[in-house]
Amino acid sequence: MPIEPRTSGERAAPRLNESLRLLCICRDEPSWTALALQLDRLGCSEPRFRWCSNQTSGLTHLREESFDLVVIGAPAEDDTDPLVFLEVLREAGLDDPVLIISARADDPWLLRCGELDADVFPAAAEWDSRALAVWVQRVLARDDVQRDRLRLLHSERRQLAEGRDENDDALAQLQRVGRLATEAGDRPVPPVLRNAYAELLRNFVFFGGQWLDAEHSRLTAALVESRITARQAVRLHADCLQALLSGCGRRSSRHLRQNADIFALETVTRMAESYQQRSAGRGLGDHGIDLLSLNSCP
Repeated sequence: MPIEPRTSGERAAPRLNESLRLLCICRDEPSWTALALQLDRLGCSEPRFRWCSNQTSGLTHLREESFDLVVIGAPAEDDTDPLVFLEVLREAGLDDPVLIISARADDPWLLRCGELDADVFPAAAEWDSRALAVWVQRVLARDDVQRDRLRLLHSERRQLAEGRDENDDALAQLQRVGRLATEAGDRPVPPVLRNAYAELLRNFVFFGGQWLDAEHSRLTAALVESRITARQAVRLHADCLQALLSGCGRRSSRHLRQNADIFALETVTRMAESYQQRSAGRGLGDHGIDLLSLNSCP
């Protein structure tokens, strides 16, 4: 596949917020002028830097304040390795983005950085590097994407859980409908009609009823010819829908139930119209029709 040219800046990281809080933990206080100017070019005109000369002071500030980014540079003489310090932070629950400034590049060390979700800025110039601001921008942009994905994942899980609960409630209701119809002593629907109804219901809820009008009319006519009452039709629908929802497993079935409700309403409406036409043909008009009674059928 040929590679299409990309316009300039199409994959560029989004501009920084106007104000950012950066916690910088390193042995010597950096000169902030160059970094502030570079951040300003990327949209951050009011950076707020907090410098800590050692890791203990950094822990104190992290407990008392919140920061957009933690930048770890060369440690003080009494400090531990930056990765050991970062491991302590992660175990304490810190999930803020972390950028480590270091020229170290051996595989075990870099592997541990990845495991602790830390980005590495391998510049010899360290804090004076012109690329540091761009690295800050990339780290913050990646963190925003990760947090958006996490929020979306939590939202999807919550919706699935709600859908499963609704599915369980719907199945329980359908089972109650089935028991009530059984207790009423209705005769069973012939297997041929039951299978035809189940197949058409499945096609309707999954694919919509736009192309199924003729099939729906034939099914309704067959139900009327077999003298199926409205109560029997409801029981038939409940049984077929229960089997359909059970086949969905633990997935959300809200849209299936919505389409199934439409199908059931159309079916009962078509049956009522057909029975009404038959009664009108016998001179009953719109009076004296009981759809729940077999006596309503000729």
